[in-house]
Amino acid sequence: MESPSGTPLRVKVGSVAYLSAAGSGYEIGVDDTGRMIEFIGDWRSLADLESRLATEAVYVEVESWQVIAINEEIQLDLGRTAMTERAAFVCSALA
Repeated sequence: MESPSGTPLRVKVGSVAYLSAAGSGYEIGVDDTGRMIEFIGDWRSLADLESRLATEAVYVEVESWQVIAINEEIQLDLGRTAMTERAAFVCSALA
C-alpha cells in the first residue's frame, strides 16, 4: 500500500514480533493518517527496531508488498509483482 504520492507508507512502529529461525517477523504500527498497519519484515531489521522502541519513536517505510492488513482488514496485494516480492522475501528468510 503506497501513500497517495506513490511512495512507501511511513509507519510509526508500535510493536514487533519475530522468529529468527524463520527469518521473518511481524510489526504493527500507525501511519501518518492514523491507520493501524500490520506488515512483515526481516527479523534482523526487526530485532534492531525492537531494541530502539524502548527509548525512541521508530518510523519505517513500508512497501505495498509488506502490508498484511490496514485497520484489521486484510489487504494482501495478490498482484504478480507483490507476490513475486513476497516469495523472494520468504525464500531469503528461510535460506
